[in-house]
Amino acid sequence: MRYIPQPLKIATTFCMVMTLSACSIFDSEDEVVLEPKPLVDFEETINIEEVWSKQIGDGVDGHRYVKLVPAIDGGKLFVCDIEGEVYSLNSDSGKENWSIELDEKVMGGVAAGYEKVFIGTQAGELVALSQADGSELWRVQLSSEILAPAATDGSVVVVHTKDDKLIALDINNGEQVWIYEGSQPILSLQGTSTPLIVSGAVFSGFADGEVKAFVADRGFQIWKQKVAIPKGRNELERMVDIDGPLLLSENKLYAVSFQGNAVAIDPRSGSLLWQQEASSYGGLTQGFGNLYMSGTNGHITALDQETGGTQWTQTELEYRKVTPPAAHSNYIAVGDYEGYVHFLSQLDGQFAGRIKVDGDGIQVAPQSDGVLLFVYGRGGELAALKVGLKEED
Repeated sequence: MRYIPQPLKIATTFCMVMTLSACSIFDSEDEVVLEPKPLVDFEETINIEEVWSKQIGDGVDGHRYVKLVPAIDGGKLFVCDIEGEVYSLNSDSGKENWSIELDEKVMGGVAAGYEKVFIGTQAGELVALSQADGSELWRVQLSSEILAPAATDGSVVVVHTKDDKLIALDINNGEQVWIYEGSQPILSLQGTSTPLIVSGAVFSGFADGEVKAFVADRGFQIWKQKVAIPKGRNELERMVDIDGPLLLSENKLYAVSFQGNAVAIDPRSGSLLWQQEASSYGGLTQGFGNLYMSGTNGHITALDQETGGTQWTQTELEYRKVTPPAAHSNYIAVGDYEGYVHFLSQLDGQFAGRIKVDGDGIQVAPQSDGVLLFVYGRGGELAALKVGLKEED
């Protein structure tokens, strides 16, 4: 049986949701219990200092699959809890600039840019706030729940909704500019890809395993590319969702799908440059000429950016429900279900350090501003970490 530690969504008239855990079953004959690997001992080579920490409301309040990713913009950190408490913090000190309550459950994290903050709610509303004081600028009702952060280029705000629609709104007033309706499979993972806007084009991954490009201001489709082709005897085996954010680096667009591939795409033509078999719910990060991803089995893998060839694989976090990776300094950081943050060398994937941040676990990727690493736990603990080499005795 395949390891699927997050709920599925079924595309029916009522959009029913079926939840599977790491040891879920369809019948007793198929039962598989996947035990997380115990933590291994290693010699730490870095110091990890907690510079500051702050409790952010209720965190995700026990909701196992909510991905409330913080946003960093201009020395400010924007973060919210599941009940709609939104905070603006100084990223260096953790000092609160302002906080507000939306009175709406928030499921998909925060986006920030162009002096605005964008919050997507469980009820399907996109709310725009002023970065200066948190005042509400506008609010618009969309077609369904928002499970991923929006994206903006200063002209439009693009949102990928739970029903696989890509919707562009005017950044000034929230009026709809265009909409694209994806072809949602019968069964898909509970999540959507965060759109990416670059040089007048919008890129997004979809539940059918395709990446598509659109003209940002008008919505015309430029191209589409298959990242994964559904295979298998049933709908579960045929899921190939792209739920993680896309990555654009050195004129290549990178994406990874569930039960499919990691790929490099020419962002101008949509042509496939290389592909490597992979399975991941999260996106990719890059550094040292590599791409890094967390597999659905908890393995952390480095791929060569130019060829897609495997550089190294770290398997000691198997089935620990690790987050997508963040590149920080010379290291890769991932969180796990017990609340630990693990630091791995970008060179060879060996462990360099470990720190526990939130006993309720970590389920969103750490965020780096180049100096500090911000980790947001399920219980609402937000910590800013600083990494340095250990001094020899």
